[in-house]
Amino acid sequence: TLSSSSAASDVYKRQQIEVRGLAVKGLDANLVVNKDGSSNWQQLGKTDADKKKEVADSSDTDEAPSELDLGIEKLSLSDSHIRYRDDSTGQKIELKNLQLEGQDIRLGGPAFPLDFSTELSFDDGQQTLNGNIALTGDIAAKADFSEFEVANSQLETALELKTPEGSKKLTAAMASVIKIKSVSYTHLTLPTKRIV
Repeated sequence: TLSSSSAASDVYKRQQIEVRGLAVKGLDANLVVNKDGSSNWQQLGKTDADKKKEVADSSDTDEAPSELDLGIEKLSLSDSHIRYRDDSTGQKIELKNLQLEGQDIRLGGPAFPLDFSTELSFDDGQQTLNGNIALTGDIAAKADFSEFEVANSQLETALELKTPEGSKKLTAAMASVIKIKSVSYTHLTLPTKRIV
């Protein structure tokens, strides 16, 4: 709760958001990257007036935009469904029965504990991957979402990969450290060679 307009203005300038708890049940989201590379979530919540103001604000100031300072004390996402489609590559990813639990989340801060599980479907027109994934670990993420690191992780998978050469069942349980550097849009490529 903000007690004054100056406090609200200060939070807006620093792009600082603190959330005690966020629980979402039954999220149903469709994320689309168009052939021109634009996405349907880039303009989420923006009106035409907001877009004009952004253009005017960016030309009126030399200040560099500050990074988002987001803190979430407790996060819960359950019984959710996310579909991602990239029209420029033909890739489709679907996450069903998505479950996500996290606490003490701070982008750009220390690693925070996270539990994640989902039924995964991936299709790029040449190969498909279907199955279940469960991951528990400590996640660290840069505020701009450009890098992620998972430490102390336990990953369990039961997947089936189908390619023109045939299909393979992949089952794994492992502990590892995972580092991911992302670009503006992540394009996944699954191995086409034989998996043992």
